[in-house]
Amino acid sequence: PAGTSLILAHIHPGAAGVVGSPVVNTGLASGDVVLTTGAGSFSKTNITMAADLAQTIINSPGSYYFNVHSPLNPGGVCRGQLTLTSSQ
Repeated sequence: PAGTSLILAHIHPGAAGVVGSPVVNTGLASGDVVLTTGAGSFSKTNITMAADLAQTIINSPGSYYFNVHSPLNPGGVCRGQLTLTSSQ
């Protein structure tokens, strides 16, 4: 709904329909993003993770998903499986 605040955003291991614990924290904090119209987008930079984890995600992105959390949906308001695209 309009005015929704996003409180967390993570990358989790898990194929479609499978739930996993977060392995990458984007650093999004409560109040960083408020969806004034109920929809929107955001970007984060300088997210850190171990090189071997990054390579594992690149090698098999469909085995991971991105999950965004809100106060009304603390388990996740939006989920999407990762995909690898070429920038060529």
